[in-house]
Amino acid sequence: MTPSIATVAFGAVSLALFLFDRDRRSGISPTLWIPVTWLWISASRMVSQWLDIVPVTGSSERFIDGSPLDAQIFAGLLLAGLIVLITRRRRARALLRENGPLLAFILYCGLSILWSDYPFVSFKRWTKEIGDLVMVLVVLTDPDPPAALRRVLARSAFVLIPLSILLIR
Repeated sequence: MTPSIATVAFGAVSLALFLFDRDRRSGISPTLWIPVTWLWISASRMVSQWLDIVPVTGSSERFIDGSPLDAQIFAGLLLAGLIVLITRRRRARALLRENGPLLAFILYCGLSILWSDYPFVSFKRWTKEIGDLVMVLVVLTDPDPPAALRRVLARSAFVLIPLSILLIR
Protein backbone atom coordinates (compact mmCIF):
# COMPACT_ATOMS: atom_id res chain seq x y z
CA MET A 1 0.00 0.00 0.00
CA THR A 2 1.38 3.39 -0.91
CA PRO A 3 1.90 5.99 1.85
CA SER A 4 -0.76 8.32 0.43
CA ILE A 5 -3.40 5.56 0.35
CA ALA A 6 -2.46 4.52 3.89
CA THR A 7 -2.80 8.12 5.07
CA VAL A 8 -6.24 8.43 3.50
CA ALA A 9 -7.23 5.11 5.09
CA PHE A 10 -6.00 6.39 8.47
CA GLY A 11 -8.09 9.54 8.09
CA ALA A 12 -11.16 7.53 7.07
CA VAL A 13 -10.83 5.11 9.99
CA SER A 14 -10.36 7.93 12.52
CA LEU A 15 -13.29 9.89 11.09
CA ALA A 16 -15.50 6.78 11.13
CA LEU A 17 -14.61 6.12 14.76
CA PHE A 18 -15.62 9.66 15.70
CA LEU A 19 -18.86 9.43 13.70
CA PHE A 20 -19.85 6.08 15.19
CA ASP A 21 -19.19 7.17 18.75
CA ARG A 22 -22.72 6.58 20.06
CA ASP A 23 -22.49 8.29 23.47
CA ARG A 24 -24.00 11.57 22.27
CA ARG A 25 -26.77 11.88 24.83
CA SER A 26 -24.46 12.24 27.83
CA GLY A 27 -23.91 15.72 29.20
CA ILE A 28 -20.22 15.77 28.40
CA SER A 29 -18.71 19.25 28.19
CA PRO A 30 -17.01 20.37 24.97
CA THR A 31 -14.13 21.59 27.16
CA LEU A 32 -12.90 17.98 27.19
CA TRP A 33 -11.25 18.69 23.84
CA ILE A 34 -8.56 20.58 25.78
CA PRO A 35 -7.24 17.51 27.67
CA VAL A 36 -7.76 15.37 24.56
CA THR A 37 -5.50 17.68 22.56
CA TRP A 38 -2.96 17.72 25.41
CA LEU A 39 -3.00 13.92 25.45
CA TRP A 40 -2.70 13.65 21.65
CA ILE A 41 0.45 15.76 21.70
CA SER A 42 1.95 14.20 24.83
CA ALA A 43 1.32 10.65 23.66
CA SER A 44 2.71 11.08 20.17
CA ARG A 45 5.21 13.70 18.99
CA MET A 46 5.54 17.39 19.57
CA VAL A 47 3.85 19.60 16.97
CA SER A 48 7.22 20.96 15.82
CA GLN A 49 8.31 17.38 15.07
CA TRP A 50 5.14 16.66 13.08
CA LEU A 51 5.65 19.86 11.08
CA ASP A 52 9.39 19.11 10.74
CA ILE A 53 10.49 22.46 12.15
CA VAL A 54 12.74 21.08 14.88
CA PRO A 55 15.69 23.40 15.53
CA VAL A 56 18.94 22.28 13.90
CA THR A 57 21.21 21.96 16.94
CA GLY A 58 23.07 19.20 18.70
CA SER A 59 20.93 16.38 20.03
CA SER A 60 21.40 17.21 23.73
CA GLU A 61 20.91 20.96 23.17
CA ARG A 62 17.65 20.33 21.32
CA PHE A 63 16.09 18.82 24.45
CA ILE A 64 17.34 21.64 26.67
CA ASP A 65 16.17 24.48 24.45
CA GLY A 66 12.85 23.04 23.26
CA SER A 67 10.71 24.56 20.55
CA PRO A 68 8.96 27.92 20.88
CA LEU A 69 6.01 26.57 18.88
CA ASP A 70 5.54 23.66 21.27
CA ALA A 71 5.86 25.98 24.26
CA GLN A 72 3.18 28.29 22.85
CA ILE A 73 0.82 25.39 22.14
CA PHE A 74 1.22 23.94 25.62
CA ALA A 75 0.87 27.42 27.17
CA GLY A 76 -2.36 27.99 25.23
CA LEU A 77 -3.78 24.63 26.31
CA LEU A 78 -2.71 25.30 29.91
CA LEU A 79 -4.36 28.72 29.84
CA ALA A 80 -7.56 27.26 28.37
CA GLY A 81 -7.58 24.56 31.07
CA LEU A 82 -7.09 27.17 33.80
CA ILE A 83 -9.99 29.21 32.44
CA VAL A 84 -12.19 26.11 32.60
CA LEU A 85 -11.06 25.45 36.17
CA ILE A 86 -11.83 29.02 37.19
CA THR A 87 -15.43 28.47 36.07
CA ARG A 88 -15.49 25.19 38.03
CA ARG A 89 -13.52 26.47 41.02
CA ARG A 90 -15.75 24.99 43.72
CA ARG A 91 -15.31 21.40 42.47
CA ALA A 92 -11.62 21.98 41.68
CA ARG A 93 -10.93 23.28 45.20
CA ALA A 94 -12.64 20.28 46.73
CA LEU A 95 -10.56 17.87 44.63
CA LEU A 96 -7.34 19.69 45.47
CA ARG A 97 -8.15 19.65 49.20
CA GLU A 98 -8.71 15.88 49.04
CA ASN A 99 -5.29 15.37 47.39
CA GLY A 100 -2.95 17.19 49.75
CA PRO A 101 0.00 14.77 49.38
CA LEU A 102 -0.08 15.21 45.60
CA LEU A 103 -0.03 18.98 45.97
CA ALA A 104 2.82 18.75 48.48
CA PHE A 105 4.83 16.67 46.00
CA ILE A 106 4.19 19.11 43.15
CA LEU A 107 5.21 22.03 45.38
CA TYR A 108 8.37 20.15 46.35
CA CYS A 109 9.13 19.62 42.65
CA GLY A 110 8.69 23.35 42.12
CA LEU A 111 11.00 24.08 45.03
CA SER A 112 13.63 21.70 43.62
CA ILE A 113 14.09 24.10 40.72
CA LEU A 114 16.21 26.19 43.09
CA TRP A 115 19.00 23.59 43.32
CA SER A 116 18.73 22.18 39.80
CA ASP A 117 21.73 22.23 37.46
CA TYR A 118 19.41 23.47 34.72
CA PRO A 119 16.81 25.64 36.48
CA PHE A 120 15.10 26.88 33.31
CA VAL A 121 14.69 23.36 31.94
CA SER A 122 13.41 22.21 35.35
CA PHE A 123 10.96 25.09 35.42
CA LYS A 124 9.63 24.18 31.96
CA ARG A 125 9.18 20.55 32.97
CA TRP A 126 7.50 21.56 36.24
CA THR A 127 5.15 23.83 34.30
CA LYS A 128 4.27 20.91 32.03
CA GLU A 129 3.56 18.81 35.13
CA ILE A 130 1.22 21.58 36.35
CA GLY A 131 -0.45 21.31 32.94
CA ASP A 132 -0.93 17.57 33.45
CA LEU A 133 -2.62 18.29 36.79
CA VAL A 134 -4.83 20.96 35.19
CA MET A 135 -5.91 18.54 32.44
CA VAL A 136 -6.78 15.87 35.02
CA LEU A 137 -8.80 18.43 36.97
CA VAL A 138 -10.66 19.50 33.81
CA VAL A 139 -11.75 15.88 33.33
CA LEU A 140 -12.59 15.25 37.01
CA THR A 141 -14.57 18.48 37.46
CA ASP A 142 -16.86 17.65 34.55
CA PRO A 143 -20.50 17.08 35.64
CA ASP A 144 -20.11 13.32 34.95
CA PRO A 145 -16.44 12.43 35.63
CA PRO A 146 -16.61 8.70 34.71
CA ALA A 147 -18.27 9.48 31.37
CA ALA A 148 -15.81 12.34 30.80
CA LEU A 149 -12.85 10.02 31.39
CA ARG A 150 -14.29 7.43 29.00
CA ARG A 151 -14.81 10.12 26.38
CA VAL A 152 -11.26 11.51 26.73
CA LEU A 153 -9.72 8.04 26.46
CA ALA A 154 -11.94 7.10 23.52
CA ARG A 155 -11.21 10.30 21.59
CA SER A 156 -7.51 9.82 22.19
CA ALA A 157 -7.62 6.22 21.06
CA PHE A 158 -9.60 7.12 17.92
CA VAL A 159 -6.56 9.04 16.67
CA LEU A 160 -3.55 7.53 18.41
CA ILE A 161 -4.15 3.84 17.69
CA PRO A 162 -4.78 4.19 13.93
CA LEU A 163 -1.89 6.67 13.74
CA SER A 164 0.41 4.16 15.45
CA ILE A 165 -0.62 1.46 12.99
CA LEU A 166 -0.07 3.87 10.08
CA LEU A 167 3.42 4.79 11.26
CA ILE A 168 4.41 1.18 11.99
CA ARG A 169 3.74 0.30 8.35
